Amino acid sequence: MRSLWVAALALVSGLSVQVAPLVNRVVVVLDGDAPSADAASDARLRDQVLKTLDGVPAEYFALTAAGLTSIPEAQALSFRRSRFTVTPPTYAGLSVTFAESVEVLRGNEFVRDSLIERECPIPPGECPGQLHGAVVAEVRRVEATSAAKLRSLVARANDWRGARVVLFTAGWPTRDDGRVGLGAAVC
Repeated sequence: MRSLWVAALALVSGLSVQVAPLVNRVVVVLDGDAPSADAASDARLRDQVLKTLDGVPAEYFALTAAGLTSIPEAQALSFRRSRFTVTPPTYAGLSVTFAESVEVLRGNEFVRDSLIERECPIPPGECPGQLHGAVVAEVRRVEATSAAKLRSLVARANDWRGARVVLFTAGWPTRDDGRVGLGAAVC
């Protein structure tokens, strides 16, 4: 696993590194509904990292809030290069991202004011209260989705014992890790 992270870090920093995988089975999980700031760049970097695994038997899975879906071997190459884009939901007509929501809840007035300016009709009226409701709803949605994804991974972890698991995701709230038993499942 360490060699894969070395390759990933080298690719992100623009270095050229040849890493020979030392495993005989790999499970690749691609988080298909995680938000990405630059889907094209993410797809390119992901494909470069996965090229280090060419020749190693690999199983591919898409991870969404609905769970894990196995990707047939015939579709694996195109799946490796897929661009995953996510459109955040709207709440009473307001659209906020998880990152924006976290910043607002942390008290970042600049982000809050920018959202009010971007999302609220002129004059804003009741919008600050609606925005706060949207922010809370988005954080709760992402936390619930993250927990569901982690539960899916934990449920399949026993099937993957001895394999190297490579997970590509934009991340999730890490406080969910302990609640779903991720640490015990991957040891």
